[in-house]
Amino acid sequence: MAPTMDWLERCRILVTNPDVGDPLTLLRASLPHAAIAIVSQMDELAPAIASHRPHVVFSFRLGAMTPANSGVLFSCPDTVWFHNGGAGINHLPPWDTARITVTNSGGVLSDFMAEYVLGGILSLNFGLPRYRVNQQSRIWRPEPWSGVRGKMLLILGTGNIGQRVAVRAKVFGMRTIGFNSSGRPVAGFDHIVGRADLADALGEADFVSVHVPLTQATTGLLDKKLLAGMKPGAILINSSRGGVVDEAAVADLLRAGTLKAALFDVFRIEPLPCDSPLWDVPNLSITPHSSELVDDWKDHIVRFFCDNLERLRTGKPLLNVMQPDGSA
Repeated sequence: MAPTMDWLERCRILVTNPDVGDPLTLLRASLPHAAIAIVSQMDELAPAIASHRPHVVFSFRLGAMTPANSGVLFSCPDTVWFHNGGAGINHLPPWDTARITVTNSGGVLSDFMAEYVLGGILSLNFGLPRYRVNQQSRIWRPEPWSGVRGKMLLILGTGNIGQRVAVRAKVFGMRTIGFNSSGRPVAGFDHIVGRADLADALGEADFVSVHVPLTQATTGLLDKKLLAGMKPGAILINSSRGGVVDEAAVADLLRAGTLKAALFDVFRIEPLPCDSPLWDVPNLSITPHSSELVDDWKDHIVRFFCDNLERLRTGKPLLNVMQPDGSA
């Protein structure tokens, strides 16, 4: 995408930002001549696009955005670039790639996501949640445990986050097996498996961490049958998307004691309803989609967006260009 007009210094940018009152100071400071409009509610979106006619849409997902109602984001004929403030684009409808370029923020917060995963592995492997329960009951009950060195970590998804998880796991002496749909080799992993070998890998893995995007191909990827074949005593972590994993099947395995523990940061329905049975599943640790919610996470995204805008200005290819099927 190479614009022929000189609007890059004073372009019209529409930002969708659910945090009411957030001035996005860094964005305004980085683009002092741009005309920036911000909306925080879905019912404000269509009127703002019609009046502002943005060249660029920079979107932090509003909670109500779905493929059925978010097509308005692409509706302005002046819009040539849409940047998604997160990595997942499953809330967007298909778009015309000849008219508009869509990019995402995949990789920007990968280091923090990897810290979450390794922290979860170490905590659950040691049994820290169990000791917390004992502490509340004032029970002194030391129990033996084994370290992670030499154990196998299966990482579903070998993109930015998966690669960073693998690097950190290596520091602890773990064996890293990666999964991607093609089985293509990726640096940093001891071995890569494709779909044909996924069941066997799940049967051998001590830890499984999920990092695939939610697409047609990955929806229900870890279904009841595959989960039933996981190694007894394994630990499962999902910080990807809730629709990738059969939550009810995991709950059954935890109740039966087949899985040692699980850590979920994402769920099929979010926020997780207060009456969901998942809240009471033994050895399931729940975090509220916060694995990437570092204090200055939005500034990291803004910097990436501004760097990409500079690439556009100087005629360089945009980073993280996405296809409607979720592929890069």
